[in-house]
Amino acid sequence: MTAPSSENPRHNAAAATHCEPCQSLDTLKPREARYIECVLGDNPELKRRLYALGFVPGAKITTLRVAPLGDPMQVRVGGSSVSIRRREASAIQLQPAQTG
Repeated sequence: MTAPSSENPRHNAAAATHCEPCQSLDTLKPREARYIECVLGDNPELKRRLYALGFVPGAKITTLRVAPLGDPMQVRVGGSSVSIRRREASAIQLQPAQTG
């Protein structure tokens, strides 16, 4: 999978560290689904890893389960089930829930 296009100003290098306020993945409850808005942070290695796993803007993500102490959490993204740390999940910003 490829990283988000730099043509979209909300997802260019500057915007990726200053994304509009969104709900982060670590706050999503089990069985809730949203679409990824952007990935925050200044760690390029982590961003590359998350993009390679399918955590890209526009991808649908569903929380499957959360460990008893809250870490790690298992999510479904792009047809794959992935376990990630809560710290990593906090960098993944989600689009607001659609109402109606």
